[in-house]
Amino acid sequence: MELVFWIDQNTFASKLLEKVFKKQNLGFYTLENVRDFSYLVIDLKPTMIVLDEKTAQEGLEELKKQFQATPEMQKLPYVIVGETEEFSFLNVVGSIKRPFDPYKIPELLKKFQQ
Repeated sequence: MELVFWIDQNTFASKLLEKVFKKQNLGFYTLENVRDFSYLVIDLKPTMIVLDEKTAQEGLEELKKQFQATPEMQKLPYVIVGETEEFSFLNVVGSIKRPFDPYKIPELLKKFQQ
């Protein structure tokens, strides 16, 4: 797991997760919304995208447009924090239920990549 994009409007949780990942020398990049991030996928080449359900739903149409227009996004595995029904257009490899233990997330994401 080289670089995880974590997209969640809950900045407190994202900052805590960032510390956990950095302590384990794992790549982690956080965004607060799904608006116009496809260029980052192209530039930074994440190995996985984790989307908070509520955050993604707020920008669902834009997320769909970016996904359809960006082949790099289409190749990636996605993990949804919450329910996954509305995200059938993505390559969803797993889901995470809240509340979760941030210290267990890196290992859980590694399992989803296998």
